Amino acid sequence: MSVFSSVLLLALSIDGTPVDPAVSATEAPPATRYVFALDAHNRPRAGMQNFTTLFRLGFWGKDWLFNRLDEAVAMPRWLGIATRFVEFWALDFPLAIETQTFAHEIYGHGGRAREFGASVTYTWAPPFPYGVTSSGAARQYDRPTTFDEQVLDLQGGLTLEGEQRKLVLLTAYESGAWSHGDSVNYFGWALHMAGYGLLRGPGADVMEWNTVLAQRYGLAESTLQRTYLISSLLELADPMLLYSLYSIFYRFLVHGERSVSVPQFTTLGVNWFVTTHLAPVPWGLEYQVDLIARPSFAVIVVSPGVGFGPGGQSGSLSLRARGIQLTGDVRLACEAHLWRQPGLSVTSEGTVLGNPQRIRSNAVTTGIGGALELTFERDTWLFGLRVGAKTAGVQGVEPIAAMFETSALLGLRLNDPPRRLRE
Repeated sequence: MSVFSSVLLLALSIDGTPVDPAVSATEAPPATRYVFALDAHNRPRAGMQNFTTLFRLGFWGKDWLFNRLDEAVAMPRWLGIATRFVEFWALDFPLAIETQTFAHEIYGHGGRAREFGASVTYTWAPPFPYGVTSSGAARQYDRPTTFDEQVLDLQGGLTLEGEQRKLVLLTAYESGAWSHGDSVNYFGWALHMAGYGLLRGPGADVMEWNTVLAQRYGLAESTLQRTYLISSLLELADPMLLYSLYSIFYRFLVHGERSVSVPQFTTLGVNWFVTTHLAPVPWGLEYQVDLIARPSFAVIVVSPGVGFGPGGQSGSLSLRARGIQLTGDVRLACEAHLWRQPGLSVTSEGTVLGNPQRIRSNAVTTGIGGALELTFERDTWLFGLRVGAKTAGVQGVEPIAAMFETSALLGLRLNDPPRRLRE
């Protein structure tokens, strides 16, 4: 069965029952966790989580308000579609852009630059459709940078957006609800990842890091750019993206539903789904698959990845589990990561790794990482603690050097707005 056919099947049947907007209107929407991480080191992972949570709450508040208006005013179907299209264009689109932009610049490019010892200044511009210029992060280094540092800096923004997407997927499958805001954000992340490969000139991150790779390995930048564009089809074929488009342009625009069930199939009594992603890495590109399972006791995500490029090959495997209930109010989340990848030459948080004088390293490194989260959840509030560590190597937006982290967690458990309006 093709990916497209699978999504069409999901459009007709979710959780094994026909999609009926009238039925979904009576369902009690599940609570989604919106969690902030308080990190004394202000590292990118916590910053990414905080900006993503902040703008998701912005979407939640907007949908809560508009749902109240929907309940108060009955309107013809055609007028409802028209007003929701204006809402999508004037509010949802710029909100999704800002969900990306603040985290992309401050903790994507900015986070990597600060890790490598640079100073960073930021400029902000209104998002489309209220402006046509882009926000940015200007990085100033007081030392020569290695090829690996240059590429990691330029890849930092899109790498961070990939981590945003993983965070949203985990929390959505934990609750079982896929909100309108999550659908719009997911659409924006995929569009940004694929569309960036078409940009040329200053600020075109993909072109700029491919230029560095081409210079380093004696290749044509156009060849690397073409490889990226072809590989980005993995983003556009992601079943979750196709489901998000269906959620936005049919369930929301036509029926006014601001929350739907997460898509899933059922095998041997276990609900599951698959998503596909492209991740830039300093030696090329990594192709990732998320295998999401929802047994009764947790949400489990297994994510294998393979990387190829002019700088070498890599393999990775991540395991994440969330929502493990220890007692009535206490929940556990855990993650483990394993990777084998080319060695890098960087100075990460003051730690010198590799040999900056060598253009091509034959070294291959194996690394591990993991984290535990313990949260106490009651009614609307939750608080907890995250503890994690990793060895040296590329793992998402974490520092390249070996590191240990602790973060305090504070958040809300909010029900998504009702799924149906009056028309």
